[in-house]
Amino acid sequence: MQIWTEEAIDAYNTELACCSPRERIAWVLDRYKKRVLINCGIGVGSVVLMKLIADAAANIKVVPDIVTIDTGIRLAGTRRLIKSLRHKFRLPIQALRPSAEDLATVRHLPNLAIFTGPQGLEERLRCCNVRKEAPLRRKLKQYDAWMNSLVPDGATTDRTTVPFVQIDEKHGGILKFNPLADHTKQDFWDFIRSHRLPYHPAFDLGFGSVGCGGCCTSSGEDRNGRWPWEKNRSGATCFINDVQKKPMDTDSA
Repeated sequence: MQIWTEEAIDAYNTELACCSPRERIAWVLDRYKKRVLINCGIGVGSVVLMKLIADAAANIKVVPDIVTIDTGIRLAGTRRLIKSLRHKFRLPIQALRPSAEDLATVRHLPNLAIFTGPQGLEERLRCCNVRKEAPLRRKLKQYDAWMNSLVPDGATTDRTTVPFVQIDEKHGGILKFNPLADHTKQDFWDFIRSHRLPYHPAFDLGFGSVGCGGCCTSSGEDRNGRWPWEKNRSGATCFINDVQKKPMDTDSA
């Protein structure tokens, strides 16, 4: 695997800053082809990303591997959304699930009584790690790069700024591409409405952000409904987009 320098990454970011999201995605697919993994979430950014991926794939005749993480406790309407995206864009979106062995360790979670207890944050992060991070971590061992729809978000400390490309130390030093990093969620909604694209039905119920059932509420304000019992709201994240390695980022696979 190639060892990346900060100078090389800075050069890539400078080059990609002059491109549109479509051009950035085509740039990545043309270089990495089947060696880049696309992570499709269930937020509005992922809907936009799937549309742009489909357009780029048709133009350069490369269909990348695409996954969506099925934690087993998703909100109602999630599977229907993924099915709609597969059908509309003709993309082979594969469901990525936690291993049975790992899942057995968090069968009792999510549990509000535990999450609001003395070890609540530790237990919640363990659940996120098993259900989200570990499946992606195992899958990414097969790739040289990955991509998702991450954008800057002042509500969380780990994404106040987002580069177009970064070194992902958590996943062995591969590259992580964020081709939509200079856009906002309002931009995504404008794009979805103008192209009449599907989106998660929870947004129509007042959810500002969608994730696992039991861990998000209809707050009406962006990510404020994620883990609302946690006092340190600025740190409320599952760390799936974090590129810095943590002690829990290990598994036997």
